[in-house]
This record gives sequence, C-alpha cells and structure tokens, in this order.
Amino acid sequence: MAKKVSEFPIPQTFVFENNLLAQLVANPADIEMARRQVTEEIFSDEKARNVWRTIVEMSDAGQEISLETVYPRVDSSHFQTYILPKMGEYRGAMGTVKCLDALINASAKRVAYFKALDLLTTATGEGSIEDLKRPAEDFLNTLAGYEQPDRDTIDQQDAFNSLGAVLEQNAKDKAAGKRLRVPTSFRTLDWLTYGGFANGNLVVLAARPSVGKTAIALQMARTAAAAGVPALYFSMEMTALELSQRMLFSTRLLDPVDVANGVINWELYETAVARFKDYPILYNDSSFTLDEICQRIRKYARQGK
Repeated sequence: MAKKVSEFPIPQTFVFENNLLAQLVANPADIEMARRQVTEEIFSDEKARNVWRTIVEMSDAGQEISLETVYPRVDSSHFQTYILPKMGEYRGAMGTVKCLDALINASAKRVAYFKALDLLTTATGEGSIEDLKRPAEDFLNTLAGYEQPDRDTIDQQDAFNSLGAVLEQNAKDKAAGKRLRVPTSFRTLDWLTYGGFANGNLVVLAARPSVGKTAIALQMARTAAAAGVPALYFSMEMTALELSQRMLFSTRLLDPVDVANGVINWELYETAVARFKDYPILYNDSSFTLDEICQRIRKYARQGK
C-alpha cells in the first residue's frame, strides 16, 4: 500500500550539526578542514548556525578556540544541552571527518527531500513533460553537489595534470623573480633539498640536548628572512629576548661573556641590530600547544606576516 507524503518524515540534521560543533570546539585545529566542506547555510538550526559563525570569526581573528572562550559568546542553554555533552565523544581528525560526513550526508537528504516535493508538486500538476524536467534536473544537480570527495585516491593522469599546472605556475613565478624555495644557509642541505625548503614541507630537526638545534633553527630563520621570506619562530624553552640575543650573537660583533657580565659596546650593539633591520622575523614564547601554534600561524599568515 502506497504511503502518504506525510508518512515520510523530514530528514533532520540538528544532532549532526551539534556533533560537529562539539568536535571543532574540542579540536580547533580541524576548523580549516571543516570550512572546506561546510558553509553557514548547512545549519538548519539558528543557534547552531550562530555557534558555527562564532567559531569561524574567532578563527579568522586568530583567537584561541576552546570551551572557555566559545561558551560565553553563544547561547549558553543550547551549548550546555546539545554541544557540551558531545565534546570528547570523537577524537582527532578522524573524528572530525566522521562528523563532517554524517552532517553532509544528512544535509543532502534534507535538501533532496524538499527538492523531491518540488518534483512531486510538478508531477501532479497540469504542466508538461518539459515543466517536469526542470525540477528533475534541479534534484539531480543538488545531489551531485553533495558528492563526497575521495580523500585518499587520485588517478595518475589527474595527478600529472595537477603537476603540470603547478610546474607552469612555478615557471611563471620564477620569471617574475619570485623565490620558489626557502634557503637554509647550509649548502649541503640546500643541495639535498633542491635549493631549500618548499611550500607545504614539514621538516623535523632532531638531536640530543645542547648540540645546537636552536642555533641551527635560528640560522635558518635568519636566512629565510634575508631572502624575503617571513619567519615565525616558536620556542617553549627560551624567551623572545633570549632568542633575539642569540640572533645578535650570530653576527659575532658581541661577545656573550661580556654581555652576560654587563660589558656592552653600544656602537657594536647598534651595528649588530642594524643588520636585522629589514628582516621579517617574529618570535613567540607563549604558545605551548599545537592548537595555539596553528592558530597563531593562520593569524599571521592572513595578515601577510
């Protein structure tokens, strides 16, 4: 026996919306990943939409995102009832992916439901077949727009095409005088890395304590800045003043022992400082978690620093 339209409940996204919001408050490093797939319009609930908007605005402003910072800015009752209990239910980026997929899937069904009603209305009306094609095509286009990306597989020819586009852009940048790689100042390392570090590289500098990791890292930051590439240096063990002092010592104009004992040649000090006048280097000695570091990086990158 055929069902009535009223017997088909409207697909709900409310639970999935709040699950994702809870995951992002607990794991703010995943906000950028979520923003690549989610827009404000996907939230059917106004209070949930406001939480999303608040998180995005805080992220853009480089502000810390946590339970303590988000809660005072949104509807407290909604947060306590629907978001807070879900925080910690999923862990890490895979948890975020799971929440994203669930919300997008539910949202696709919800949108398809109303598109199907448009199609049903036209099909039971007095229009022609041509009139029926429009809502039918609209229905299919809507579903196509929700097609989930294949996150881990790419066809070789597609990879070649993407690579060709990147190489073409590199050639244009080179012709325009732009630097494609960031030099390290260590010739062997530059040779091994084809001229230095590239966009997207994650390079781990590891060694036992007190063998010169900080000195090498500061030298890399100095060389990058000298090449016109802004450097943002995070330290969990040295203050910004100590780092800047180490940088001045690298000029060999100042003697560390003399400085430690209060013997300062101010003329040489000013000469050493002048060498770094146009070097875009920032120090941060107060960010101690990966989330904080990522937020600061995004903030300064948006500001062009």
